[in-house]
Formats: sequence, C-alpha cells, structure tokens
Amino acid sequence: MIGTAEKYLERVKDFRPRAFVGGEQVGNLLTDPNTRPIINTVAKTYDLACDPKYQDIMTAESPLTGERVSRLNHLAGSLDDLELRLELTRLMTQTTGTCCGRCGGCSGLNTVAAMTYAMKLDGKGEYHDRFMDFLKYIHQGDLSCNAATTSPKGDRSRSPKEQDPDLYLRVIEKRKDGIVLRGAKAHQTNAIGVDEMIVYPGLFNKGEEDYAVACAVPNSSPGLTYFLQYNSDDAERRAAEDISVLGNPLYGGRQTMLVVYEDVFVPWERVFMCGEVEYTKVCAQAARRTHIFNEGPCKAGFGDLILGAAIFLAESNGLETEPHIVEDLVKIIAANETTYATAVVAARRGSDIPSGSGIYFADERFSVLSKLNANDGFFEVMKAAADVAGGLLVTMPSENELKDPEKSALLLKYLKGRSDIPTDQRMRMFKFLNHYVASSHAAQAWIGGGAPYHLRMALYEGTDMDEKKELARALAFGCEQPNEG
Repeated sequence: MIGTAEKYLERVKDFRPRAFVGGEQVGNLLTDPNTRPIINTVAKTYDLACDPKYQDIMTAESPLTGERVSRLNHLAGSLDDLELRLELTRLMTQTTGTCCGRCGGCSGLNTVAAMTYAMKLDGKGEYHDRFMDFLKYIHQGDLSCNAATTSPKGDRSRSPKEQDPDLYLRVIEKRKDGIVLRGAKAHQTNAIGVDEMIVYPGLFNKGEEDYAVACAVPNSSPGLTYFLQYNSDDAERRAAEDISVLGNPLYGGRQTMLVVYEDVFVPWERVFMCGEVEYTKVCAQAARRTHIFNEGPCKAGFGDLILGAAIFLAESNGLETEPHIVEDLVKIIAANETTYATAVVAARRGSDIPSGSGIYFADERFSVLSKLNANDGFFEVMKAAADVAGGLLVTMPSENELKDPEKSALLLKYLKGRSDIPTDQRMRMFKFLNHYVASSHAAQAWIGGGAPYHLRMALYEGTDMDEKKELARALAFGCEQPNEG
C-alpha cells in the first residue's frame, strides 16, 4: 500500500523516544523546533508518493503484496529500479533541501536482503525468510525506515575487543525469545522520526562474532536514547521565534543523532544475523554499492537549489549576463550533471548480489566515482555560488530587523538591489543560500557516505595498472608500421 502523510503523522503521535537536544529533553516530536523539520521531511516522502505526477519515481509494485509501495522500501529488481532510485533521491533533495533519512533505510533493506540471501544459499535460510516476512510487514503498512550502520568505534587503531566493547554495537545476550543489544550507532539521519531502524554490521573478523548482528528495532524501543546533533544551525533554530527567517524553514538541514542502545531487546523474528561473521563481507560490499551511489543524485539535488538561488541573486544584483557570472553558473551546472551522470552509469552497469538473487546493486567503481565527484564538485558549486552572491551571503543582517518600522526603512533602502525585486525577498534568498554555502551542511556533504580517502584507494586498487602500462608500452615501443593496403 501507499501510505499518506496523515497516517504517518498519526503514528508519530505514538512515538515516545527518550531524546535530548541542546541540553534539553525532547517532549513532543511534532512541536519541538529541532524535531519538527525531521517529521516534515519524512512526511514529504509520503506526499510525493501520493502525487500521480511522481508515481513511477516514488513507488514500485511489491512482489510480496502485489500492491504499489514506496520505492524507499523496495528491493531493486532491475537496472531500471536503480536508475529510478536516483531520480527519487534528486527529487527528494530538490523538494526538501535536506536528507529524507529514508534513503538510508532503502540502502539498509537492500543490503540485508542480499546478505541474508547469501546465507540462504549456504543453507541458513531462516534469516532470509525472517527478513522477507519483515519486509512484507513494512510494505503492508508503508512504514518508514532508516539505516543504523556506523558505530562510534572509539580508538580506530584498536579492534573492538581491545577497547571498551560497547563502542561497537554488539549482542550481549542470547535468549530463547531474542537477543539483547548494547552499544551505539552514530550519525543516524532522522532516526527519531522513522518507524523502524534497520541495523546491520560493518566488516568484522573471526573472534568478533558478537558484533556481527543485523536486525530491525522499532522507534522508541525501551533502552534507546537519542542524542540529537547541535551545531550552529540547530541552535539558531531552537532559539528562533519565527522559523521563516531560517535558511530552510520547513525542513532544516540534515538532522543526525547518536542513538545509544542500553540493553535493547530484539525478538528473534526481527533478527537477520547473529554471529555469522563470515557474511559481514557480503554485507559491506552490498552497503557500499547501494549507499555511496546514492550520494551523487543527493548532492546534484542540493546543487540544483544552489543554482536557483545563485541565479536569483545574480539577477537581484543586476549581473546575470556578465561573463564571469555566467561562467560561475556553468560551473555549478557542470558539477551537478557530472556527479549525476556517473551515478547513472553506476546504475546501468549494476548487477545482482549474490549472483542470481535478483537484488540489484550499482556498479562499485562508478559509484565511487560519483561519490568522489559529489565531494569535489559540491565544494566547487559552493565556491561558484559564493562568487555570484557576494559578501552579503555572510554579512547580511537578520530579517528580524524588518519587524521594526524604523530599522526596516533603513535596511530596505540600503540592502536593495534591482528595483523590481523586493528587498525582503533578496534578503530571504541570501539566507537560503547561506544555509548551504556557509554552514555545517558542507562538512556533512563531504563526510556522508564514507571517507573520501578510502574511496580513492578503492578506485586505485580497482584499476589494473599493469594493463594500462601495457597499453602505453604497445604504442611507445612498437615499431611495426600499419599496413597500407
């Protein structure tokens, strides 16, 4: 079924998470200034799915129920599915200006499906059967999910067992009716605003079986504590009396959190891996090929918004046709489309994991390229946009000053640009662009999806250097003349 934003908001009323932000405990998710943007963003995924204009992008037919379901809960069954997911991601960032959180859930569902299928091939089919039952439950209710992937890790030079064992999420007890989890997951986007968290492991070795765990954990489960991020944007939002003066009023920036698991019980029917450490390699491979490939369209969507803001401000400055401004706009366009194009190639060169499973993942090499293009390209986009906008991007007074008639008269006089563009709109657009170009958004865009160094090394190690060398040798040292016919 396709759920609605209204049904989602009704479920949110029943969420009772133990959560904190800025030193204060969160009460009502629907009214707290730092959680309401999360709820708005997840709700938008339902609104778009219900819009006939976006049906093919936002929904797919479920082989489990025979009904259309959210593509964010769909297992990619073809290369077309992969490419449509790219379109979905770009659409979501274009329409919210932030991360919907459910994209990670989509990655998690596909990753766990592939991992459990690999286990099924080796005679451990109970995990895959459980997972497919759980997925059917998700489809029947069109529930929202996010991915619980990254543990805090502590001292990265030490293994999990060489330091505080809770720095990686682990199983501390196996019972007849389920397992008990202890530890934490970091950088969890919108976790407080979704129905289910899809937990899956990183890469672990023999002797680290306690950390090889995959499962589904409902929102507000006993033992969970959510600590929301608190950067300058979050502090500004929490203090704001009028959200209209914020850069992205309804949806805010990417909202992440540390989720602590203090002896959280998970029944066996929700456990999809428990100690099978040898399958964490399949899990890691599938996760790379579904999540980093999604970073390209995500940043392209942000880039589309930045381009639109830059055009508006160029026009308000009366400089939209100046050659250096046009050049900056072209830089933004090129970076956006190059990033997206490599993701499309990754989708079209995808394959199923494991072979024969029918669960499709993007090509790893071009997924890495898309993410690396997104990293470098996004910073080029921000530089170009700053060049177009000029100093008011970071020196503009607050719109709150316009509420006082005397101050408003001065600001509307001295901050005006082109006469046919209202000064208050000009100020609003500067703040909107500031939200991306001069905020924590940049660092989140750089880090999200994995450290760039490791991605570059994956690209290096995946290139046959000897083959390239032989191609060069064949021409440089070859003396045979071509036949002249």
